[in-house]
Amino acid sequence: DDDGAALNNNNNNNNSVAKEEFFLKCMDQTGESLKRQLESITIPANESELERTLNSFHTRIFSITQQQQHDDDDDESSLSSIDDDDDDDEENWEDFVGAGFGDDSAAMNDAGTKAAASAEEKKRWFVLHCKFDRQVAPLLALARSFNDFFERCLSEVGQVQQNLGNNNNNGNGNGNNDRQQQQQQAQLLQATFDKMSLSIISHLDTEVFGQLCELMPVFVRMFPLSVGYIQTSGGSNDGGAGTTGNVGSGRNRLRHLFHILLNSIFCVGHPVVIVLDDLQWSDSLAMDVILGVIQSKAHPSSNLGSNDDRDSPSSRGGLFLLGSYRDNEADTNLLQRISVMDVMKQYVKVTHLSIGMLSRRDIDEMLSCKLGLPMRYTRDLSEQVFQKTRGHPLFVQTFLRSIISKGVLSFSVRSRRWTWDDLVIELHTISEDVAEFLAHGLRRLDKDIVFALQVCSCLGFQVSTSIIELLDSGQFMNNMLQALDSAKKEGLMDKAGPIYAFSHDMLRESTYELIPESERKPLHRKIGLSLAKDPNVWKDSEICTLAVDQINVCKENLNQMERLIFARLNLSAGKHSMASSSYEQARGYFESGISLLHKNPWKKQYALCLELYEMSAVVGFMDGGEENVSSRLDDILSNAKCFGDTIKSRELLLKVIASRGEYAESTSQCLSTLSKLGENFPKEIESANVTKEIVRTMALLKNITKDDIRKLPRMANPSKLYAMKFLSMLCTLSLTSNKYLCHLASCLMVKFTFKYGFCEESIHGLGDFARGLILVTQDVVNSTRIVSLAESLMSGHPSHHALRARLTLRFCVVKPVCEPVQTCIEHYRNGFNSGMISGDIENAMTCGYLCSFSKMHSGNGLQLTQDACYDFLRQMAKHKHVGSLNGTTSVFNTCAALSGIPGNSLGIKTNEEIFEEAKQKKNSFLLHQVCLNQIFIQFYFRDHLSVMKLAEVYNNLDTKRAMDVIQVFFTGVSALALSRCTQEKKFRKIGEQSLGIVAHCAQHSQWNFENKVFLLQAELHYLNGDLRAAEVSYKAAVDSAQKHRFIHEEAIAYELYGIFLIETRLVERGLEQLNMALSKYAKWGAGRKVRHLISFIKGC
Repeated sequence: DDDGAALNNNNNNNNSVAKEEFFLKCMDQTGESLKRQLESITIPANESELERTLNSFHTRIFSITQQQQHDDDDDESSLSSIDDDDDDDEENWEDFVGAGFGDDSAAMNDAGTKAAASAEEKKRWFVLHCKFDRQVAPLLALARSFNDFFERCLSEVGQVQQNLGNNNNNGNGNGNNDRQQQQQQAQLLQATFDKMSLSIISHLDTEVFGQLCELMPVFVRMFPLSVGYIQTSGGSNDGGAGTTGNVGSGRNRLRHLFHILLNSIFCVGHPVVIVLDDLQWSDSLAMDVILGVIQSKAHPSSNLGSNDDRDSPSSRGGLFLLGSYRDNEADTNLLQRISVMDVMKQYVKVTHLSIGMLSRRDIDEMLSCKLGLPMRYTRDLSEQVFQKTRGHPLFVQTFLRSIISKGVLSFSVRSRRWTWDDLVIELHTISEDVAEFLAHGLRRLDKDIVFALQVCSCLGFQVSTSIIELLDSGQFMNNMLQALDSAKKEGLMDKAGPIYAFSHDMLRESTYELIPESERKPLHRKIGLSLAKDPNVWKDSEICTLAVDQINVCKENLNQMERLIFARLNLSAGKHSMASSSYEQARGYFESGISLLHKNPWKKQYALCLELYEMSAVVGFMDGGEENVSSRLDDILSNAKCFGDTIKSRELLLKVIASRGEYAESTSQCLSTLSKLGENFPKEIESANVTKEIVRTMALLKNITKDDIRKLPRMANPSKLYAMKFLSMLCTLSLTSNKYLCHLASCLMVKFTFKYGFCEESIHGLGDFARGLILVTQDVVNSTRIVSLAESLMSGHPSHHALRARLTLRFCVVKPVCEPVQTCIEHYRNGFNSGMISGDIENAMTCGYLCSFSKMHSGNGLQLTQDACYDFLRQMAKHKHVGSLNGTTSVFNTCAALSGIPGNSLGIKTNEEIFEEAKQKKNSFLLHQVCLNQIFIQFYFRDHLSVMKLAEVYNNLDTKRAMDVIQVFFTGVSALALSRCTQEKKFRKIGEQSLGIVAHCAQHSQWNFENKVFLLQAELHYLNGDLRAAEVSYKAAVDSAQKHRFIHEEAIAYELYGIFLIETRLVERGLEQLNMALSKYAKWGAGRKVRHLISFIKGC
């Protein structure tokens, strides 16, 4: 209603609430100017009404009450967030708003996202605001947002504690109640902060924590004791280079590190807002982190390895994710990743907003509200503003600021309202080009302000005062800080603490465009040389990277000495970037350094050239750029002066070849390098020689303790240190190609440790030796002791997670023989987590498979096991780890065969298809897995002939595996049952041999094998006709399985006991046992097996 006062109307229009908020917030700076004029005239009436109106807009847009949650549940177009109330029955949900901006509506981007962040933070949401910048590595922008968030948390905790202390000291508070409330608030805030901190620190080892501190300096203040420990223990500062053996391991580790940080924020139960501004300048890693956030909230069970109660209210903090991007500047990769979110609509609420130009009506409503006048008074002004600006938000803002500064729009004391001159406004010209329009406004400023802005535009979207002070020494102008403060008053710059930032990126671009093209590179050169003169340039990452950023723009204008200096500075900047895990940025610096070298660098600048090429290869390896790695390594190997200069490159080359799955080639290369290091292996290795070598090595470890190992000196011989690295790689590479070679290599590593001293690879050697010891000599006692020794050395090690990720697979041969299989699940889950944390995806995925396999064989509910398999399968598919994916798929299919809940709807392969694929590829490990899983299915359906046929295939694979004893148990029971039916002696022999093997294992782990021994004994007694002894053994098998929580084996024991009773004409008692079996199968979740047994009972 145009006749109603604008301040009292409720904006009953058809525009979406979201759009109103966006354009209002775009005009915040203009509104502040108008407010300042109102204050100067001291007429508060309209101002207070204006504040009430603005507050009502905030309430309408962002205040999410429980009632609004119910009202808006089905409203797909509303801007919403997660309601995190006290009602435990209320379901949390997630919402991603992808705001696509056209090329003429960029101003709405910053203003809208800032508005959202500000409004939610006031209501005690946790807010992370990340603005991506064209000139800043996306990773660093993301890290900066986390750093700022934890800085605010740390500051707020300190402030509350300080206020509480001041009130207690003064003793003049508002009473005991106020002090108690403050104490409660302080305790709650401290508890929240402590919970976040504990969640972070408990998931990191020293090496990864050091990486985190480089990336986000706030953690140095959050955990000062841990930082001190890192410094004394010599934590790594190489960005993780060399700690894992897979291409892209650094990138994987970094992705998981952000996942840990986000989980720590979610774990305290507060709702979280993540605002992502200018996504068009993000990269694949940043978007992967974002998608990972959504997936982890959409699939809580995908937080694999967490022992937290995921359903507890304290861990159900909701997520509101607001992302904005300019669709005209977004590449196809970004658009594809955003489209992935649409696939998640069944789990999260996704809303897309396309923000366009302001309409006449939009501008009229805005001016009516801001000026405190009815819309009929502002209509003519609105029409002129629209005609001049065509609704472009940034034009509207700048145009209004312009006519206010010229007095064309002003507040009239006499009229007690805002007035303007329509004719003068009509004559006011405006450029149709955004950059030109902004540049026109900049030209009217003082030349010192413009020049200061131009210097800043060369440095990026934002710059710290410390950098300005370095430049502000008469080299450019007398007082740049004063000029920037003046620009801040003009609304061109914002300042937050020590950081100056352009109020909009288009302002920065327009300012940079004001520099004549012929003067740009000289200005960059002057800035870079000025920064390079600072004595701290080599140590200070900010100064170093800014200096080389400037020079790399104009490196063709450098003389030979300057090229050498900046080649070295690029090397230093790259190392700084690696330390903060910004691998893509680091690679850019190393490549720029290479481009600045002499035309014949391998002769003129050999040492610098070698280091730049090596670092370029390393950072490419960590980031997953395999093509660049191979090229640089070839250059090094072709031009190196001696073997010693190629050793690092050879190590990296081996990892690259192995990552392609070319294990035979990588093993050959490894043996060649070891030969050059003086360590030779025989071409033909006999099993008897391996056994002798293992026995001799075992003598060295007799009665050795952890303290004995730690008292050994540190290995200092460079040649032997490299030999240990290559021997460790040889153990891994030869696992699939030459098992005897692996055993000999591990023996040599143990000997080197005692002869030359202890190193990190010594722990690897112990793990590999324990594996060989049990496989070759079946020495369970000593294998178990050595595994415990390796674990104790691993605990507290700076690279704890990297070590555990790898050694978990060595220990998996030993632990199931001597520890309860239920505890192995936790062991494999920890291995999976450590692999993800350290970036060792290869071992993480294998641990995921082992965790699924152990769940199935521990009696874990079949449906829960299928769910766990599905979560692991998603991870394996994401990382393209086909081997573990096929193995886990087989476990999933096995559970489905018993539960009756098929997995075909997921589009996964059948066990038969996986088996045929494994045969074609001669993958013995996968053949073992699928064959054993098929035996498991046939055993529980009592198809004993199929069990024996599959067992024959399994035994012909000629490789010992940790799970062999499980197959022996299944085969033994089936063989005894067949012997009873057919009277064939071969089946009796197999059954008796199986009993002996399982009984031997039971000597080392009664928990895992006692019930199996009793069941085999019962079947053998039944075969021998000793019915009384058979019944005793059946009952013992049931009791033992129940005691050790193997519900599936308790069920099969009841079933076989029932069949025994029925076949010996004790039908009534037999049916009782079968009914007990039914209840146990049902509890296990084996629905299809229940139906199978019911059919058998009816037949009886």
